[in-house]
Amino acid sequence: MNYKGIIIEESLEKDLIMNTPLKDLAIKKGIYIGAAINVEKLVSDEKYKRLVKKEFNMVTPENAMKWFNTHPVKDRFTFDQADLFMDFAKENNLAVHAHVLVWHKHLPDWLTKVNFSKDELWDILKEHIFTVVRRYKGQIYAWDVVNEALNYDGLDPNSFWLQNLGQEFIAKSFQWTHEADPNAKLFYNEWGVEGLDEKSDHMYELVKNLLSKGVPMHGIGFQMHVGTEDSENCGKAPSKEDIAANMKRFSDLGLEIHITEMDVQISQAQGTRDEKLKKQAEIYKYVLEAAFSVPNFKALNTWGVIDKYSWIKAFYSEDDEPLLFDDNYQPKPAYYSLVEALQ
Repeated sequence: MNYKGIIIEESLEKDLIMNTPLKDLAIKKGIYIGAAINVEKLVSDEKYKRLVKKEFNMVTPENAMKWFNTHPVKDRFTFDQADLFMDFAKENNLAVHAHVLVWHKHLPDWLTKVNFSKDELWDILKEHIFTVVRRYKGQIYAWDVVNEALNYDGLDPNSFWLQNLGQEFIAKSFQWTHEADPNAKLFYNEWGVEGLDEKSDHMYELVKNLLSKGVPMHGIGFQMHVGTEDSENCGKAPSKEDIAANMKRFSDLGLEIHITEMDVQISQAQGTRDEKLKKQAEIYKYVLEAAFSVPNFKALNTWGVIDKYSWIKAFYSEDDEPLLFDDNYQPKPAYYSLVEALQ
């Protein structure tokens, strides 16, 4: 294997794979290393399941806890996928960063296409939060309570929750989640806020305002869906210095810092595949190094495990390779760059 111009002999590569899983290195650094998990693949793909168990000490449900899965009908909750996910996490002693309670996407039609009154919507939201959170009370390390409430101008006017309930939905969602499980850490999770820019400034003001009002919020999730270059799909990863400075100001508010959904797109980058993979590895490494400069950094989670199951392939209809493991379950240069950063 050729990594950053260095030939890694097959015997050494096997030794690295066999003896230094990421989770062991992460534990020594006092952090979690994790991934978003596709529950269907846990059931149908034994290699996938073994890889997750071997490499990670934290897991996030990719879709199993979203509204369309847990609350598909107004008066009925379904927890088949979420329970499978939680059983797997418990059996393998994996911390859970649960995703997601309140988001304006992936909502069922019964909710968005019926003209409920404001009071009815408040009741629906409260019932959803209490029902889901109480089911797993005491089993969740952290919840993504509110997800992607912002755009580059401030609160996103297209949000179903903002349109129907006003911005108070954010504070109430955190308060209800805290009441349902006082021991879980509660996170605000957002995309496109990795560096210092207008959107991350809006997030900083939003979060600071909520904290000043006593809202129970304990952490920030920086999604980190980035690319090696700017493209129509995503922005180029900010500099190491920019990421560190941005994370620090949220850490200074007393908040725990997680990278919650990292992947690094390469399909639209210039160069050979090896050159693209090298750039990708450099980004994974310096993002983790930037995070380590922040005292309250506690977790890095990738949004997926192996390239062939990444959401990017389905969403953008592009053959990308954004994750740490390739289609054959083998570690890529990005994996070894994290090993290097963790060591």
